[in-house]
Amino acid sequence: MRQGYGDVSTTNASGLARFLSVDPVMDVKRALPQPQRWNRYTYVLNNPLQYVDPDGRDVHVAPGMQSAVNHGRKHSVAFATMYNRLAGDSRVYWLIRPANSAKPGTRADSTQQPPQVDAQGRVTRVVSFSDIPTFNALDVKTKLVAHEGAHITEILDTNKTLAQRVKAGEAGVYPNSAAGPNAFESTNAKQFEQLVGTELASGDTVLEITRDVTDLLNNSPGVR
Repeated sequence: MRQGYGDVSTTNASGLARFLSVDPVMDVKRALPQPQRWNRYTYVLNNPLQYVDPDGRDVHVAPGMQSAVNHGRKHSVAFATMYNRLAGDSRVYWLIRPANSAKPGTRADSTQQPPQVDAQGRVTRVVSFSDIPTFNALDVKTKLVAHEGAHITEILDTNKTLAQRVKAGEAGVYPNSAAGPNAFESTNAKQFEQLVGTELASGDTVLEITRDVTDLLNNSPGVR
């Protein structure tokens, strides 16, 4: 885990907050309009009262799920793109963890806290805990992770939860009555899961472009 420290004034939420080593994730596109993000030692935009970033990354993979995530990142462009987007978005906290079984009416499921939004209704924080049954084959586990990740991207893109979109009568979202009264599903997530499955079945390997020069050097000994 990456270390950090904070010394925050009770009257100023923008007090001192720093990582002791560089944040390994930096989304250049999002950082450009926010100079605070240019300093990779800065911890949660110098605002530890409002934001939390335990290790500099916002997607956490629990033991038992790493192989499924690595499989997707290696063999599916769609999965790798989704993963990198969520890992680089400071609004997202996503924990992917193994489960012994699925809840009734589901193949996998996520527990989400109500998203935080700003005065304009734009999402500022999404916290999601995805439980993926480990008895499934590797491809299936990867597709289920993709499915749950797609639900997070939908919240970011629409600034609404599935429940809010169903209530608003939007197309492509609907109640999942088999999973309970407060469960919902989307056509988008199912289609994304199918896309990832198709890419996995192709056997192709994704050539990812690292965003960390240190990582590039460590994993490519011939590059100096």
